[in-house]
Amino acid sequence: MNNNEYNQLNVDLKAKIEKQLCTVEGVPQVTIEDIIPFRLEQTDNGIKVHFYIYTKDPVDSFQKNFYKDSIILKEDNMKKLIFDKKDVFTALNREEAEIYVGEKGYYCYRMHEWMPCELLKIHFDEDYDVRNVFTILDHKTELECPMFLPADKVKIPKTEYRPFKSLEEFLKEYPLGSTITYKKNDIDSVWTTIVTGVVKGAFSDFIQLSNRELRFTDMLFDDYKILKDNKWIPFGTKVEVKVI
Repeated sequence: MNNNEYNQLNVDLKAKIEKQLCTVEGVPQVTIEDIIPFRLEQTDNGIKVHFYIYTKDPVDSFQKNFYKDSIILKEDNMKKLIFDKKDVFTALNREEAEIYVGEKGYYCYRMHEWMPCELLKIHFDEDYDVRNVFTILDHKTELECPMFLPADKVKIPKTEYRPFKSLEEFLKEYPLGSTITYKKNDIDSVWTTIVTGVVKGAFSDFIQLSNRELRFTDMLFDDYKILKDNKWIPFGTKVEVKVI
């Protein structure tokens, strides 16, 4: 994970917190000036984010209010860090962490609660508290901690896709009546249409759309793309996430 990806993680995290703090209508309950996440905690219900929040005073526009809060983000919104435990630096291998002084990463006191930081210093004094051998910078605050994980050791999930195995699998993801936007790879035209039905034939199956029929073969995956979550993906379904 490079610095841009690291910074984007915090931007995305703030956006998700702000969205979850909104009312059902999408209108913020308060005017949010800034959100600073300072601790991530893995729970059974998802990622629990502890954060500082600065808001505008509803009466005095020049007054800013500050408080601490926490919120549960759903697993599909915020995935926990993926890494090899051998890449975590502790008192036992702190010498190897010297090349990361001044670099960004994550620190923790318990393995399932990782927080973004910058590594400032490593302590080698024999009489120093071996439980906290790293000095880090966490949002302008210097802290000491026992574990440091470099940002470039965090693995990036890679999403892959495969063709739909059956019409039933297609309908599970795009049920009758749903609107889809798709295009052919070799032309610029884009179609937005409605799934109206499926037909099982003796030799071929078809997906019926409001503007045409598509033969249900693996060539759909090779020749077409479909728009999902504002992103063009192969005409297929997501498979197990791999880590690179």
